[in-house]
Amino acid sequence: MAKLSVIVMDNRRLLNLIIVVAAVIMLIGVYTTWMSVDIPGLADESLTGWEIYDDTEEPEDFDETCAKYAPLVTLIFAILLILVPIATMFISNTVAKIGSALAIPFSIVSLFFLIKTYMYIKDKIDEAGIFGDYIEIGFGLYLSMVGCIVAIVGGFIAIFVLKNDSKI
Repeated sequence: MAKLSVIVMDNRRLLNLIIVVAAVIMLIGVYTTWMSVDIPGLADESLTGWEIYDDTEEPEDFDETCAKYAPLVTLIFAILLILVPIATMFISNTVAKIGSALAIPFSIVSLFFLIKTYMYIKDKIDEAGIFGDYIEIGFGLYLSMVGCIVAIVGGFIAIFVLKNDSKI
């Protein structure tokens, strides 16, 4: 019986580690380039996710609101996704399942904001006409999205594995 509890703990730690790594990827994404403009002779600027949140004016519509607050939402949920799995790593399976389950809604909400931001930037690129060719969506936005997806998948796997492990 002792060997089985070690296997359960190892699964829990591994799955929590996956969620924490996904959250770190989300955090890195917030502080890397989300959008860049490179118009030869006129403009050469790139903005990280945090700069988009910190530097933009108050939003006027829902899409603009999502674009402005996506970095903040991603940052808050990424921090929670780091803290919650670490806190539940040494607690019972029931509490660990709840902690792992939180990865799913946190990441889905964050992913929603990131996708709305992506669509908002794409619309701005289309509106820019010929200058749209000089505007690019940065790696950081994609990185944050990947982190969210990994956290969602990790959350579902954790729930499934911990559910099956609790039957042992």
